[in-house]
Amino acid sequence: MGTWGVGLYQNDTACDVRDTWVEKLRQGAPAEAATAELLQEWGAPDDDPLFWLGLADTQWTWGRPDPLVRDRARVVLVDPQPGPETFLILLDANVLVALADEHDAHHARAARDPKRLRKGPFGSTVPVLSETCHILSSAYLRSRLRALLRLLDVAIVDVPARIWDEIFDWMEHDEEHGPDLADAQLVILSAINASFRIWSYDKEFAAV
Repeated sequence: MGTWGVGLYQNDTACDVRDTWVEKLRQGAPAEAATAELLQEWGAPDDDPLFWLGLADTQWTWGRPDPLVRDRARVVLVDPQPGPETFLILLDANVLVALADEHDAHHARAARDPKRLRKGPFGSTVPVLSETCHILSSAYLRSRLRALLRLLDVAIVDVPARIWDEIFDWMEHDEEHGPDLADAQLVILSAINASFRIWSYDKEFAAV
């Protein structure tokens, strides 16, 4: 297998999977049939993460996601080996941007980090996703973000009404660092729930 970079499609496997599946669609095959044929042609690719990630990403890009492929790609991506504790990993905007944008300065680091997490699950907040969508302004990058959110099964975390005072108090207290609502919600949610951890590349946050 040839590899020439850290991006998802900077290797022969993911490129071949993408191109072959798309070509089958262009030849008139239904998405389910194209997937079945590809699996048959590749034998048993259970231990090949690039196969599953490339196929899942391509299917989402073309609007034809297969739940089985999505679930297999998620297993490959987050490495669900059981550990003594399970945390809800709150994703910050800079992490989502780094994972979705292959040209982001943190992309290589972000692409490796999920392997070191025990097994999620993952969550985020509305302000974080709003900030992420503002940064990822192109249709292509937003399609990658959509695929990522589905692959990681990212859930929107509810913000209890009782913590609004704490959120705004934190923003006022940390005003010198220019915190926004997205930062404040992540900090307070993790402070009130011991099972929450923040995944961020912001130096103001502790590393996951």
